[in-house]
Amino acid sequence: MKRDWDLIRHILTELENEPNPDRWLVSTCIEGWTKEEAAYHLWLLIQGELIAGKCNRDQQGNGFACYRIRLTWAGDELLTSIRSDTAWRCTRSLLKEKAVDLSFEAIKAAALKLLEMRMQGFERRHGNAALRLSEADPRFKAE
Repeated sequence: MKRDWDLIRHILTELENEPNPDRWLVSTCIEGWTKEEAAYHLWLLIQGELIAGKCNRDQQGNGFACYRIRLTWAGDELLTSIRSDTAWRCTRSLLKEKAVDLSFEAIKAAALKLLEMRMQGFERRHGNAALRLSEADPRFKAE
């Protein structure tokens, strides 16, 4: 089975939005994908240490059931870089343009490159305005 980054992003987003970390997440409850696809990707996310929790086969054979499942620091960092639809679309476009497969390291590198490009654009538009503002604030004065 191939890795589906849209499903990975969906699972990470769902976990981030979940107020109850003790709830169960069952692969059959992930709409838009088969229970086999969802189970495989939950397993990949645990193996990749992007999420932590306990998982096993559902007793009724309905799929993969996970409980006490949470994002790890690495999972949260990845999601932060691809959370917005715009960031995700740009990341995928950049990798496609460079003929690079969607891998964890490639996605992180592309997201970082896009962040650097945005920061350079901000600096060009605003110059050192942010620096000047911080220097004007007495809390930032050197003693």
